[in-house]
Amino acid sequence: MRQWLRIASLAAGAVLAAQQETVFRVDVRLVRILATVKNGAGRLVGDMAK
Repeated sequence: MRQWLRIASLAAGAVLAAQQETVFRVDVRLVRILATVKNGAGRLVGDMAK
């Protein structure tokens, strides 16, 4: 009986967690991105202008 109750409570918790929507709101002026750029031949491009 306890095993069934434990499984039912875990399942109910999983359903409740799946229903919650996560929202991230931010106000930023700068986003830093790390990127690797390659040319048409597949070689790395080391210098890029803005």
